[in-house]
Order: sequence, then structure tokens, then C-alpha cells
Amino acid sequence: MPAVILLLAAVMAAQAPAAPPPFPRPAAPTARPGAPPVVQPAPAPATAAPSANGQPSEATLGVPVYPGAQYLAAYDAGRGQKFFLFGTTASFIDIVTF
Repeated sequence: MPAVILLLAAVMAAQAPAAPPPFPRPAAPTARPGAPPVVQPAPAPATAAPSANGQPSEATLGVPVYPGAQYLAAYDAGRGQKFFLFGTTASFIDIVTF
């Protein structure tokens, strides 16, 4: 009888839950053997060029910019994306209602 209990305990310990998959998952899909390579599409170019001083225009951004907002910086977000940072001295309520 003790041998059966010991055997059941060993089987139960071997059936521990599997570790969860890592997060975030890799961006590029893995290629299967014999499958053609996966080609990533090139990022689309901007619709309009920034102005002479390097500040992006509303046409470049595709959204309206708050009147009087000052361009501060641009950051590369990866995967062909950029963050454009603008600042203003307007109140929070004015910005939200814009």
C-alpha cells in the first residue's frame, strides 16, 4: 500500500502545469522548414515632407495640431513608427475640448 501511494505521488509531481509562454511574443514569425522566407513589407513613406525647420506639418502628421503648440521632439518607436511630441501652455480643459 505505501508503494502505491509513493507511485501516485511521483505521477502527480510529474504532471506539474506547463510554464506559460513568454510575453511579448517575437515580432517575426518563425519559418517552417521547406517554406519560402517571410518577407516584411517596407514601411509606407510619409505623405508630406517636414517643413524647412524640421517641424512636421499637419499634412505630415495626418491630424490637426493645437493652435500655438510648439514642436519639441520626435522619437523613433520602431517598426516604421514615430512619436511627435508637442507642448503648449494652454490649460488642460482647453486641450481636452480641442
